[in-house]
Amino acid sequence: MNTINLHAVAATSTFNRFHAQTLAWCVLISVIDGYDLAITGAALPAIMNDMSVDAKMAGFMASSALFGTMLGAIFLGASADRIGRPKVIAFCIVLFSVFTAAAGLAEGPILFSVCRFISGLGIGGVLPICAAQVAEFSPARLRTRLITIVFAGYSVGGILVALTSKALIEKYGWQTVFFSSIVPLILSPLVLRKMPDSIA
Repeated sequence: MNTINLHAVAATSTFNRFHAQTLAWCVLISVIDGYDLAITGAALPAIMNDMSVDAKMAGFMASSALFGTMLGAIFLGASADRIGRPKVIAFCIVLFSVFTAAAGLAEGPILFSVCRFISGLGIGGVLPICAAQVAEFSPARLRTRLITIVFAGYSVGGILVALTSKALIEKYGWQTVFFSSIVPLILSPLVLRKMPDSIA
């Protein structure tokens, strides 16, 4: 019986519409991911003033998402090949969209930090999965370049926060930038339908 090595087929393939679609999904998710992570830094001065917290507590609030990101990358990222990458990506999007928006409803630093920690789990889980997804399907000669583009999307998300947050906060309050994070929730069912699963 003839066998086909799908990894070899992917490695020797020519960049086509399928690769472009997979890359576009992963870059879009990476941009949203970077936006969600950078939100607290942009809004922190207004949050400190509104909640009357000192610099020590503000540091704790800002770092809670980073701690969640670390754990999310370790546990959610590693579980993707067992559960299915589209399922875990969709779950991570729900996680960081809902709990980032919930942080905008928080009236105290502890609840805010809890919401940001949980959203950080989703933020951390997404990026390694997207990088693995692009790496697996990319032609070998383009693999490093395409993975770099995915990681660049993370920085683009941070830039978008810097460009939009000041105007939003001054006009509508710091909560607005957190509420805006609920919008990516609509991507979850699309990811389940459109995103290819791992070759394995």
